[in-house]
Amino acid sequence: MFSAGATPYFEALHGISEGEIMRCLALAVLCLVAAGCAPKVIRPQAPFVESEYAAYRGSGTGTIEGQGFLRQNGGGVVTCAGSKVWAAPATAYSREMTGIFEAGWSQLTADFVTIDNPNQGRLFREGIERETQCDAQGNFVFRNLPAGQWIVSTAVTWQVGYEAQGGYVRQETALADGQTVRLLLTR
Repeated sequence: MFSAGATPYFEALHGISEGEIMRCLALAVLCLVAAGCAPKVIRPQAPFVESEYAAYRGSGTGTIEGQGFLRQNGGGVVTCAGSKVWAAPATAYSREMTGIFEAGWSQLTADFVTIDNPNQGRLFREGIERETQCDAQGNFVFRNLPAGQWIVSTAVTWQVGYEAQGGYVRQETALADGQTVRLLLTR
């Protein structure tokens, strides 16, 4: 690696052989790579307050409909076609969780994100958080929702070469019994 005459001089001056230097460099590179691949662990700070979700159990008479899209730099519009859309009660816990997903949308940032949360998935399992899918035009509908504050979110993504573009869009809305609310999920 070093020039023919430099190695003995370097060893004499610094007391380190070329092999030791190469091992140290290899170890340093390995540590940097491993540090870059380490998953980021996120722990929600907002408490999961059971009583805040009581009004969101079961069905209601409200409807939230809308469209999810983003505008590209060149002016083109990309919709959430085929993507899932979620409606969650707008509690402190749900706001924090949707914020975590928005900030660390792992498919776009290529980060390894681990959420340390014993309540993750609980709202789906208990039928409180709702899920639907965007149609080809990016339209979605949630029917039979109970009245309350809701957070509606989806992902709008596209590829440029091998790089994912777009992101996560969300909006909070109030919903009354029998009301239909129309949202545009965009930035």
